[in-house]
Amino acid sequence: MDTAAWLSELNQRVLPMWAQQIEAARALAEDAINTLVARFAQVGALLNDLLIKLNDAQARGQMPANVGDELRREINQIVTLLQFQDRMSQILRHVTGEHERLVQTIEKVRSARQEGASMVDVETWLAQGRRGYTTAEQHGAHGAQGKGGGQAADDVELF
Repeated sequence: MDTAAWLSELNQRVLPMWAQQIEAARALAEDAINTLVARFAQVGALLNDLLIKLNDAQARGQMPANVGDELRREINQIVTLLQFQDRMSQILRHVTGEHERLVQTIEKVRSARQEGASMVDVETWLAQGRRGYTTAEQHGAHGAQGKGGGQAADDVELF
């Protein structure tokens, strides 16, 4: 395979995948921000209701049981949602690193071709990049099942 054909195959496989990963990061951020805004509004309403209940209970000389349970659940969900920034950052960091690796590979291929060496296999190159994935979105864009693929939407994902 000549250098132009190799570059063409690599571009046809890599660029759409990177575009999908960047789009996944953007969509993840947008969804998380919208959900966070809604959750913060719910927490505000819960705090207001809690204050009213506490004032009523205090006026009657009683303190209600499990006052903070619902509020605690909402705050835990917000903390989980705040994880989107880390996920997005990891996706974008990986795409940037892969771009830099591509530039280095092209330089190596150019030098190797001048010396008569064989081309780097595109599948091997892609497999090396796949090993650096940390999110289900990255694996999905690459067409594989990845870590965290079965994760519930409201679970904290450790990566």
